[in-house]
Amino acid sequence: YRVDTNQQYSAEILSILLQSENKLHRPLVDTKPKYIPKDTDTLSGVDVLLQCLAWYRRKDPQDSQEEEYMESLFGSLCSLLCGKVPKRAFVEAEGVELIVRMIRERRLARPRAFKVLSYALTPIELVADDPSDDGGGGESGSIEAEISERFINGQGLDPLFAAFMKKGARELSKWFKGYSESEEEEHVVSCLSLLFQFTDPGTPLRWRILSKFVDLDSANAKEGTTKAARPSKGRARLDRLLELHAQLKDRVDTVDEQIELLPEEVQPWLDSEERYFERLNAGLSTLQMVDVCIANILLEDREAEEHIRRVLTRRGQPMDTVRSILRDFVMTLLAESEQPRASDGSDSEAGARIPASARRRIDNLQLAIAAL
Repeated sequence: YRVDTNQQYSAEILSILLQSENKLHRPLVDTKPKYIPKDTDTLSGVDVLLQCLAWYRRKDPQDSQEEEYMESLFGSLCSLLCGKVPKRAFVEAEGVELIVRMIRERRLARPRAFKVLSYALTPIELVADDPSDDGGGGESGSIEAEISERFINGQGLDPLFAAFMKKGARELSKWFKGYSESEEEEHVVSCLSLLFQFTDPGTPLRWRILSKFVDLDSANAKEGTTKAARPSKGRARLDRLLELHAQLKDRVDTVDEQIELLPEEVQPWLDSEERYFERLNAGLSTLQMVDVCIANILLEDREAEEHIRRVLTRRGQPMDTVRSILRDFVMTLLAESEQPRASDGSDSEAGARIPASARRRIDNLQLAIAAL
């Protein structure tokens, strides 16, 4: 299988168009466009993208031209996943299952697959064009919750945590110049955090995530199994999470200190939004995702609480630090999720409506914060 120049340019143009024009998303989901006869069997654009990407599950691009082609396909898929209707088509086309297969392989497609999964799990807060579109999950759930369930039930946690512990990162760095360990780490942490946010406390799905961080002695006792305990793995993952928290918090604190050291005549020109973007560039978003994981572990695993508090205190970062970061994160989510109610599509009524997916995230986060 060789990619020619026409394929490369076509994929690149499609990626650019999808990034710049949301109106193209729905036609790519439609399996029966108006210009194709009704009796003709056709695939949707999402199906075509997934079929093209499936080739790279166990194969790597043979040259730079093919690598650019693969990058453009992944970019197009990420752009499509910013819409609710394409996201539903992605699920129905078994896109989640393909992503699980991709992240199991130590191929160049692995970090891109984690990026796609992160986009798929990130909720779409804006109201859909179709008033009847509730995001695919109705009042009782969301499309993101369904993706989380499919990913966990599809045995996606093992390769996710393997990447979280940097397994295969050295080989990928050696084999591929375009591989970025920090970028993959960011997407892996984002996926893990979103899985926590879209699984409810006390459910089997949530416990399957938690069991990766705890000693298997306690996991076996809770599940009633007799498997041999290997406590070192769960503690190593927990220590890795705390290590990330310390590294990212130091980077964000350094940016805050640099801003404070600016001359007094310069500081007034830095508004709150510019300060926020500087902190984001330092890793604030990833830090928030890490702390979401820490808080959810504390919520349901009190055995880990003593270890977490001891490690954070030793590093000069008490639990109040995590609590403050998460409260700011919740306030950001509330500000982004509030939508004005419009009775006739023109005048907004008093108050705001928060989408079901955002409300679920916020409720779960507030439960986790209360456990700190």
